[in-house]
Amino acid sequence: MTLILGIAAALGGHPHDFRGFAQALQARSPIALQPRWLQGIEALLLADLVGYWVHRLFHRRPLWRFHAIHHSAQTLDWLAATRLHPVNDMLNRALTILPLLFLGFQLDVLASVTPLLTFWAIFIHADLDWDLGPLRLVVVSPRFHRWHHTSEEEGLDRNFAGLFPVIDVIFGTCHMPRDRVPRRFGLHNETVPAGLIGQLAYPFTGSRRAP
Repeated sequence: MTLILGIAAALGGHPHDFRGFAQALQARSPIALQPRWLQGIEALLLADLVGYWVHRLFHRRPLWRFHAIHHSAQTLDWLAATRLHPVNDMLNRALTILPLLFLGFQLDVLASVTPLLTFWAIFIHADLDWDLGPLRLVVVSPRFHRWHHTSEEEGLDRNFAGLFPVIDVIFGTCHMPRDRVPRRFGLHNETVPAGLIGQLAYPFTGSRRAP
């Protein structure tokens, strides 16, 4: 709940006014009448679908320059999940959550699925080659996401989903070979400053190349 109210505050609204606005949306939506467990499943599916397209948007100009900070990690481990430019983090959360709010999902349902999405984002960045076996194309695994972070040509602009690989399968961006794993990580054709200040400023400065 704190995350959702925080988004409201970041967008310039008073939390109590925002809560009333969200309740008014719920009153008009048949989604809010569904059982909470069903809303939770739907929220996970829709959040990942919206997140997929938001993620693809961040791989294009002008947003790529913010997202490049995340991809600049040359050693992939769970800490890479927190290597985010604040603009990237704020826009990603807002663009993913707000559509679900406007659809009328209850606030407590959205607040309950957020920790799961956060935990899974940390897990799939871990320094592991796990592919989850028979669930390899059912749930996103560390190996699936490692292909997204590779600087090797075959993995560029692949595996955007954060939870359900079938979304990448449907839209033709899935890459999950069984016979090999990526070995190189980081940016393919540009260099991001190593220091915090340089990384914060990077999106607002020139770069040699970008998608």
